[in-house]
Amino acid sequence: MTKGFYYCFASLVFVLTTTPIQTPQESISPRLPVTTDAQCPSAAQQVVNLLRIDYPLEALRSGTDGSVDIEITTDSSGKVTDARGISGLPIFVDAAVKAARYWSVPLIDGLHEPLSLKVHADFAVVPDQPVGAEFPEVTDLSVVTIKMERQGCYGKCPVYNLSIDGNGLVEYDGTSYVHTKGKHETRITPDQVKQLLEDFRGVNYFALQDEYSGLRKSSEITVSAGGCSNTRRGTTTSTSTDLPSTLTTLTIGNRTKRVWESDGAPPTLRKLEVEIDEISHSGRWVVGR
Repeated sequence: MTKGFYYCFASLVFVLTTTPIQTPQESISPRLPVTTDAQCPSAAQQVVNLLRIDYPLEALRSGTDGSVDIEITTDSSGKVTDARGISGLPIFVDAAVKAARYWSVPLIDGLHEPLSLKVHADFAVVPDQPVGAEFPEVTDLSVVTIKMERQGCYGKCPVYNLSIDGNGLVEYDGTSYVHTKGKHETRITPDQVKQLLEDFRGVNYFALQDEYSGLRKSSEITVSAGGCSNTRRGTTTSTSTDLPSTLTTLTIGNRTKRVWESDGAPPTLRKLEVEIDEISHSGRWVVGR
């Protein structure tokens, strides 16, 4: 061991979630009390207790997981003098390094010499628990209607409505910030209607929430170092008011489901919306292609 420095390895496991709040603020719910072991060293215990790494909002929205390794250096008073990334996705490295550099007061008390710490962090988004809802079987396409309303934003987001019936009739009505305004029609094949139904089934559409108006992700963070461990659970929430919103509707016979989203929707729902645009060929009216 080099005189004046010693090395400690910290392992962190992260899982984060969310609850809606007012834009553009973020909120992290209070953490549970720290649990420590009588056998864990003081320096490691303090790192476990104090180092709080926030899950990047962009990664939460996209459902991105990842791992990072960083190194933290303190002076003999325990104050962080440097933090650098060693490996990992930049968005997570930045979050971990920022957390370490945040401390303007000593991160570790009781030191008599500088300290170098290697910290590992695992980031994982906790999936939402699906609500049980059976997707109806479709034996007659004539009872199917698919609708999508792009409702715009504070900027120049396209505003238009699409309606697709089970026979393949596509009706478009463009309102603003689109290449072609007004009502227009085209047709798609029965197989394409069936493909859209499979896409709705694939996202478990009838089990989705009726509204996604803000990011809400649950989180659990377990930090371990030198025999110490600490588990934190909480909720991260964020709401943006200037994002475009979309309302999708699926009717099968006498059963109708609507989902409105502007922020915090599952990535699979956003992919479904894109699929509706692509299969209906709405781009010819929305952007002129």
